[in-house]
This record gives sequence, structure tokens and C-alpha cells, in this order.
Amino acid sequence: MKTFEDFLKEFDETLRQKKDFAKGYKSFVDAHLAKLMMERIVRHPKFHCNMTADEAGITKAGMAEIIRQAETTAEIEMKSMIERHARDTYHRLVAIPETPDTKQ
Repeated sequence: MKTFEDFLKEFDETLRQKKDFAKGYKSFVDAHLAKLMMERIVRHPKFHCNMTADEAGITKAGMAEIIRQAETTAEIEMKSMIERHARDTYHRLVAIPETPDTKQ
């Protein structure tokens, strides 16, 4: 029987090859990007509800940092979710008793 680590690696590789993984990852990045941008804009001393990133003083370097943070957070969440699903699946597979081989 495979160890959990082997199962996790195989499970991870299989998921990453699917189109839905890329869409899910992009959704996580976009969500975190929006959250981080809003946090920076809302903290600006002259905040108003129609404020843009330029008005809030977010530079290209600042935007690059926000994107890196969003990607890092999304990757951590995706890894955590993959591990949780792999662990659940692995435990269900281990719980199924193996049928003994019968010789005929």
C-alpha cells in the first residue's frame, strides 16, 4: 500500500494537470489581490469610496509586492486544500478492507 506522502504527491500532480485547478488558482489570486488592494486603499488618510490605486499612492513596486503576496497566499491555500482532500481520500481508501486473494 502507498504511503500518504506518495498518495499526496500523486494526488497533487493529478489535480494540477486539470483545467479547473488553473481556474481555481486564478480565482484565489484574484480574491486575495482585491482584498490586499482594498486594505491599502481604505487605510489611506484621504480615503473616499471611488479612490483608485494611483490616488492611494500605490506604485508599480507596491503593486508588484501586492501581487506576490496574493500569489503566495493563494498557493498556500491551494496546497492546504489539496492536502486536506488527499488526506480524506487516503483515509477512506485505507478504511476499505482489502479482500483476501482466493485461489481457485
